[in-house]
Parts: sequence; structure tokens; C-alpha cells
Amino acid sequence: MTTVLPVHTTCAVCGTASEHEVLGSTNSMGPPDLDMRPAPLARWTLGQQMQQCPRCGYCAGDISAAGEAAGEVVRNDAYQAELARETYPELTRRYLCASLLLSVAGEDGRAGRAALMGAWAADDVADVASIDPMASDDWGSALPPELSPAEQACRRAAAEAAAHCRRLAIGYFEADRKSGLTFAADDDTAEAILTDLHRRVGDFEAARACAQAAIDRGAGGFAREVFRFQLLLCDLGDTACHNSDESGAGLGFDLLLG
Repeated sequence: MTTVLPVHTTCAVCGTASEHEVLGSTNSMGPPDLDMRPAPLARWTLGQQMQQCPRCGYCAGDISAAGEAAGEVVRNDAYQAELARETYPELTRRYLCASLLLSVAGEDGRAGRAALMGAWAADDVADVASIDPMASDDWGSALPPELSPAEQACRRAAAEAAAHCRRLAIGYFEADRKSGLTFAADDDTAEAILTDLHRRVGDFEAARACAQAAIDRGAGGFAREVFRFQLLLCDLGDTACHNSDESGAGLGFDLLLG
């Protein structure tokens, strides 16, 4: 069950008061994706994990707190251009802006996480099969809705946004790993995330290198199964979303990412 709570908050950058919904609690029922995205119900809480000031556009998980340089970054033309990029989904833009702020603050691990969550938000728009889960035929299978040319263009733009976010996340995560790993609990987890990010954007050579490096380093058990599965997906040229059950890792991968 997911609980959402209304909060009244004041922007730490410009002092504007606004109302937001925050995540009270949630849970996951099912295997996580290979890039750590949780199963429902937690899967659908992205909107409650990112706030935006309605006046200055400051984006953060909690806009009542801000770093020293936040105001300067928010007023910067590059930040405002990112926030106003209409071809990208609105929620994705918020996560991208939060990612930029975290990067400037030197928090590459958290910046990568925000970029990755922005990719998930874009995935939800780009994935036609998830638009209307209640639409089904007599056999209960999901039916993709008929899309107008404008809607098709919107989905393509969202897919582009997701790829952009994943490439940013790769850069941030690699920088974080070089300075002292914070975005993952250990090297196997870090390699698992980076492998999937590379594969999802079609960089199969880099994905193979990450997976093979983990195997050669001695990754065992469920982690090894994940990396073998990723190598198979790369051989197939597969850039789609997959979960840990498909790899044979099951609950073990959930524990690895936990």
C-alpha cells in the first residue's frame, strides 16, 4: 500500500510557499528491474519524490532545504532552459534539474540517481504498453492505444529523454566511483547498474565490458546470473527493460540492490 501526505512547504531559494504531496510509505510486490527500479507499488511514486517551486523552479526532493550554490544555479540560464525543455516530460525535467544541482554540489552519486529516476519518468511516457493498463481484449491482454502523430512524436521525445538521462547517469556514477563509491553498496552492485544503463542506451560494447569485468572479478551466485543474462541481452541487441526474475537471480538480486 502507498500512502501520500499533503505538506505545506517554503522554498529555500526564493521563499515562496506552496503545497506538495510527499510519499508517506509504499511497498514493492515483485522483482526489481535490472537498473534497480522497484516493482509496484513503489514503482509509481516518482511524482511524490520530487518537488518544484512554482515560482523560481527550484527542484529537489525537499525544496525547503538547499545548498549554498542552489540559488545561483537555479537562476542560471542553463538550468532554466532545462526546466523549460517542452519536448521532455515534465517530471523528467524536474529530475534533470535536481541532478544538475546535486552535481554542482559535488554529489555525483545522488546526481546520477536523480538522472536515473528522470529516465524512469520518461520511460513511463515512452512505453505505449503502460499508458492504459486497464485497456484489454477479451483474453485480458494489454492493448496499446491508437496514437495520433502528435502522440507518437511525444513518445519518441520521451524515449530520447530517457536515453539522455541514462547517459548522464553513467557519467555521474563513473565520477562517483572514481572519487569513492557512494551510489551503490559494493562493486558488483555498481557494475550491475552501469551494465544495464549502457545496454539500455544501446552501448553494447560498454555493457559487455562491465558485465565481463564483474564476472572476471569473481562475482558469484545471483550477481553472476545477472551479468550472464546481460551478456545474452547484448548478444541479442536488446535494449528493453528487464527484471531480475528473467535473469534467474530472483530475490537474490533484490537483496543485492537493497
